[in-house]
Amino acid sequence: MGITAHAQQPFVQYHTSDVYKAASLQNWYIKPDFQDNIFIANNEGVLKYDGTKWDMFALPNKDIIMSMAPDTLGNIYVGTNSDLGYFRKDSTGQYKYHSLLDQVPAPYNNSSIYLIAVYKNAIFFQTDDFILRYEDKKFYPIDISNQGLVKVQSRLYLVRHNEMLLYKEGKFEHEDFSDELNKISIRWIDAYGISSLIILDQQQQLWTLDITPGANGKLKLFPNELKSHARGQDFTVLRALDNGMIAISSDEEIVFMNGDGNITSTLDVTALGDFVTPGILFKDMQRNLWISSNNALIQIIASSPLTFYDKRNGLQNQIVSLGKSGSDLYVGTASDLYYKNTPDTFIPIQKGGCSNFLNIGEHLYAAHNTGVYELKGSKAIQIVSHTEAYVLSKIRNHTDRMIMGAVDGLFLLRKEKEVWKKNQIKGFDDIGFFLAEDEDGYLWSSHRQKGIYKILLNEEMDEVISVSFYDKRHGLPSNLNNRIYQLNSSVVVTTTDGLYRYNKAKDRFEPDSKTHTLLDNFCIYSVAESAEGDIYFWGAKPGQQETAGVFKSQHDGTYKVYFTPFNKVAIPIRDLRIGVRAPILITGPEDVFIGNELRLLHYNPSQKTFYDDPVYTSIHNVWAKDSLIYTGNQNSHQPAIAYRNNSLKFDFSSSFYEDAEKTVYQHKLEGFENEWSDWSSSREAAYTNIPGGTYTFLVRSKNIYDVISAPAVFTFTIQFPWYQKWWAYVLYFILLTVIIWTIIYYYTQQIRLQKKLLQRLVNEKTKDLIAKNQEILNKNEEISMQAESLENLNLTKDKIFSIISHDLRGPIHQVQQMLNLLEYTFITEGDFKSVLPDLKESVRYTVSLTDNLLHWARNQMEGVKVKPSAFDIHEIIEENFRLFRPLATRKNIVLTNTFENHADVYADKDMIKLVIRNLVNNAIKFTDTTGRVEMGAHIKEKYIMVYITDTGKGIRKEDVSKILQKETFSTTGTQGERGVGLGLSLCQEFIEKNSGQLYIESELTKGSKFSFTIPISA
Repeated sequence: MGITAHAQQPFVQYHTSDVYKAASLQNWYIKPDFQDNIFIANNEGVLKYDGTKWDMFALPNKDIIMSMAPDTLGNIYVGTNSDLGYFRKDSTGQYKYHSLLDQVPAPYNNSSIYLIAVYKNAIFFQTDDFILRYEDKKFYPIDISNQGLVKVQSRLYLVRHNEMLLYKEGKFEHEDFSDELNKISIRWIDAYGISSLIILDQQQQLWTLDITPGANGKLKLFPNELKSHARGQDFTVLRALDNGMIAISSDEEIVFMNGDGNITSTLDVTALGDFVTPGILFKDMQRNLWISSNNALIQIIASSPLTFYDKRNGLQNQIVSLGKSGSDLYVGTASDLYYKNTPDTFIPIQKGGCSNFLNIGEHLYAAHNTGVYELKGSKAIQIVSHTEAYVLSKIRNHTDRMIMGAVDGLFLLRKEKEVWKKNQIKGFDDIGFFLAEDEDGYLWSSHRQKGIYKILLNEEMDEVISVSFYDKRHGLPSNLNNRIYQLNSSVVVTTTDGLYRYNKAKDRFEPDSKTHTLLDNFCIYSVAESAEGDIYFWGAKPGQQETAGVFKSQHDGTYKVYFTPFNKVAIPIRDLRIGVRAPILITGPEDVFIGNELRLLHYNPSQKTFYDDPVYTSIHNVWAKDSLIYTGNQNSHQPAIAYRNNSLKFDFSSSFYEDAEKTVYQHKLEGFENEWSDWSSSREAAYTNIPGGTYTFLVRSKNIYDVISAPAVFTFTIQFPWYQKWWAYVLYFILLTVIIWTIIYYYTQQIRLQKKLLQRLVNEKTKDLIAKNQEILNKNEEISMQAESLENLNLTKDKIFSIISHDLRGPIHQVQQMLNLLEYTFITEGDFKSVLPDLKESVRYTVSLTDNLLHWARNQMEGVKVKPSAFDIHEIIEENFRLFRPLATRKNIVLTNTFENHADVYADKDMIKLVIRNLVNNAIKFTDTTGRVEMGAHIKEKYIMVYITDTGKGIRKEDVSKILQKETFSTTGTQGERGVGLGLSLCQEFIEKNSGQLYIESELTKGSKFSFTIPISA
């Protein structure tokens, strides 16, 4: 059985007088225009609200504006006690008043205008005794008494106390159904549905009137609860809402009634402020209501399916549990147990915190901090006394038993002869606030900071047989925030990553297959399932917000997740909380209750909503430097802006009034920055130093329900500076042509002069070549003789090397054999001493032979002579580091010397200098800007390994082979530096002449490492 959600409160928003800055507290009329701006007739003038800011424009004589209506062209028509006319924006964007009084014929020009209506192209100014129709800039008086005008679709009706007249072709005519109205006296009337009216009469009765042509039995009594609810109140104003609800106001309250005539919620007018005037009750374009008080304009969010109860309904402290029995609703808070005794009031029926409710059959039980209570109406009857009872759980197939979890453990409660008895269940005392039994008879208990327990009791239910513990090691996403819930017949766990279910076969927890993919990193705190299969939850996205949501059941057995209605009550958070209590109770298809800290939310899933309605964004002002170039009312022309004013600022807003401070905006300037900006609450955008060209500024908004508006657009042109105009480019071309011609002419003359000089030089050189040719002929004979001599010398060298190799082999083999005998102990120490003289003589001979060989090789060398000496290699490296540091700096290359030790080597100092200089020069040459070159050395036992590494472009493998085979070739550096191809060949020769070895390691695009060895000085 569902609970009728009577008398909860709709959400309201206050716009106080210190915000809209009107000293007068009297507001007479509230009306939206067709761009969703709100206009209010105030004693001081007309207030305008665009969802962001308030403006005020007054009459020149400061007269009180009693009536007002905006038309579709941006005009605001107003009426006072002594004047009538309209406001219109001028070229500066300011509203200027235009009086029409001098056009009104006498004697109709001295009456108060209390109502204005816009219908098609006509404006109707109403008084008690006549109507002035203003059309085509002319007034047409209609002498007729009236109570007002009402529009239904494309028809306009005039209302009198007991009849209605239809407007046709400049006059009001009697309608057939008007005779039916003779039986009632009309208090208020409004359009209701497509072709009906809803009428409030003087006796507080509601009627519906079908105005469809040809309909029978048009006037019908509308059954409702208003008269029984009135309690002496006089309801005077009625508004039919687009969601099917009806709002009716008195001086004390506003009641909201559904299409069945049931009052679903009420709003205590006296609680909204002093001197609230509910008679001024108007509906905006977003289907919400506005009323006025002595210091505020109040917006009532009538379009939302969310309402609430709070302390004004009697509830105090945090709501931690919800329960129902039949049509009775109960709320447990941290301090009291409450019963809903009237449609709008909760009363405490038991002092102390109530953390859980349990239904067994038609009985409802409450876990309370003084024990367990059975609830019957407004009475709480204690059945068991106990300190800090946390939670109750059913036992399958037993209506006379239940399990109680308390601060000191588990207890079995058993009903015997109408008396409940308790017995402690031994073996488990780590109780949390959540407990449920599964279909296999296991008890599941959760601890929000540890994990989940599976408990098996013995048949007598007085002892725990086994306890299994589950945490992250068993599939749960975290050890925190795990809660056990019973969804219809199954047990689920709410976790930091959505819903999880127990897999009996694997003995571990797994994500719920139907809902898990719908949420990403979303913690669920509480959950409940409706009879229709929809799963409601309260949860949180870390670092964003806590909110409610619903997994909506689909026909194919899948779910879709919805958050939109609950964005209204979302709570911003930094991180996940632990102690969240957000109970959910579903009592019928139109009633979902959610505990929301100090409020009890009510959600009606069946109520019609308008979240898909378009949202509008407007650009109000555009500044170019300090000049205002657009005020929102100009035609859609494309302004041309001088280049000197190429910095623009845009002012914009959304006309979505509900929680307007939470509306965010996104903008871009096509042609300048083509990507949308991040969402921001800022309502301004600025762009500076915009180049010449045509651009389009776009801005869109997103409201609290995540509805994104179509972009508002402003297109403009930045004029090019003079030096970028077409004639400037023509001058540039002419100037460039002259310069090129001059350069070509100059170089042509230079080439001619050089050609003459070159011819003269060629002639001189020809003479020299003839003389040289003869000299060469003379030398040929000498060269032939030298070649013969060299051939003989090579034969001598080969013979000598043959002799040397033979002479060296014998002594070396002798030494090797002697070492082998010693190694394998085939010779005694005495024997070794006996042959030692001969071995020593053999070694001396070998050394002598080697020395002779070196002297011979030195004598055979011609050209460069090696002059080795001992020197500190650190000085040579440091010298070259300082030498090349300026060159590296010029190429923005980091050159480092990592060798800090001093070590003497023996080599030709000049040759080693040349080698290092060539290698460092090559490293810098082939390294890109911002690269690195490192100089260093490693000290080994008998030599020093000097290296130069770089992050340059590297060397191909085939080129490395060419270098090591002493083939010469040349490549260009990273900045076009050229070489002759002899450096590396010479380095290799000099290294080898100084008893060293060259090594190359390289990888294309990553760099190279050149290293060589130098003997350490003895």
